Amino acid sequence: MNDLSKLTIARDTRRRAVPHGGRARRWPIIVLTALAGVAAVWALRSGFARVPEVELGSASAAYPAQGVTLFNATGYVVPQTKADIASKATGRLEALAVVEGSHVRKDQVVARLESGDVVASMQRAEADVAAAAAAITEAQARLLASRARAEENAADV
Repeated sequence: MNDLSKLTIARDTRRRAVPHGGRARRWPIIVLTALAGVAAVWALRSGFARVPEVELGSASAAYPAQGVTLFNATGYVVPQTKADIASKATGRLEALAVVEGSHVRKDQVVARLESGDVVASMQRAEADVAAAAAAITEAQARLLASRARAEENAADV
């Protein structure tokens, strides 16, 4: 039994408030707290506590040429003569040869309208004229045939 008594665990009823080596663990915390305090004092005195100096001024819109102008004026430019241009036919604009304010000469083409629809209607009208001419020629031929039959009938009578 003497041998078994050596195997028992000795338990103290009294527990330690600080485990072994507790003082060694406190030093890094104390050093870090002191460094944080020093950094806070330095930040308040040097960087964050300064109030930036601000200069006030007034802003105004200016063009670069205004620095060298001697006289400024405002107003409207009005032409001596003005011409209004209109088209007899309506359609989509195909080409515009001038811009507003351009000088133009007599008989100068100013704009060109799409002419596909107008050309097609002109060709249709020409075909209608040809058909009417053919109908007239046919009617004249029938008239001549009718007169010839009338003369034959008159001769028979």
